Amino acid sequence: MNAIKSATIVVTVFIMITMLSLVVLQNKPEIEEEVTPGIPSQITIAKEDTICEIDDDCTTVLTKCGSCECYGKPVNKQFESKYTEELKKICSGQDLLACDMMCYPTNLECKNNKCTLEIMSTAN
Repeated sequence: MNAIKSATIVVTVFIMITMLSLVVLQNKPEIEEEVTPGIPSQITIAKEDTICEIDDDCTTVLTKCGSCECYGKPVNKQFESKYTEELKKICSGQDLLACDMMCYPTNLECKNNKCTLEIMSTAN
């Protein structure tokens, strides 16, 4: 009987800790990036630069200064250097962060003549 009570207490405590952890994670504040007024901190990919015919037409480019960015944005390879150079130009003189984060696997493909990036979960 004591073993059952002890097991019940252990399970109850475990459930309570798990529930508390989930509440804390859901309410975790997002880190806001500091932005210098008048200076853009990211670039936008033009829709026409994502047009493709086959999967091999597509790649990704980073779009934000001073942030951790796992995946970047999908773009047609012929425009990769355009966006890489633009990002270098707007991020010149800004400190880049070293990131230690988990990024999920992705699937980059040409879908309906548009480069797309699907972030896959670990459940797949």
